[in-house]
Amino acid sequence: MRLTLRTLLAWLDGVLPDDEQQQLGAKVSASTMATHLVERIRGAVGRTTVGAPKTDARGLGEDPNSVAEYLDNTLASEQLEAFERICIDSEVHLAEVAACHSLLAELARDSSRAKTLYAEERERIHQRSEEHTSELQSPCNLVCRLLLEK
Repeated sequence: MRLTLRTLLAWLDGVLPDDEQQQLGAKVSASTMATHLVERIRGAVGRTTVGAPKTDARGLGEDPNSVAEYLDNTLASEQLEAFERICIDSEVHLAEVAACHSLLAELARDSSRAKTLYAEERERIHQRSEEHTSELQSPCNLVCRLLLEK
């Protein structure tokens, strides 16, 4: 298994099979660069002052669809390296991708949580998103913050 940003995020969120989780853990421990990136990811996601990419921007790193396509593994292969480079170079983009991945991993592990999010909090998130539109919050960042407020 290659050590990429996507596999690193999967390792951090504990969504890999046990043997791959262990193999990747050994690779991370052996790599100073990977260890540093793990620390940056944890720090960026934990800081509320990092902000979020603009929701109305254009370009590979600014388009919210790029994050979704990256996380869904549907981003065009010729854009993959450039997108990962943007994330690695930018705390804002790194935090956005890591927070979205973490949220999706949590929801995948606990389907009842996903149903609760959809059924009970949909209206609350919609109401709060209208309050935050002037702040240009990204949709995923807003959902993560609202979930953490509970």
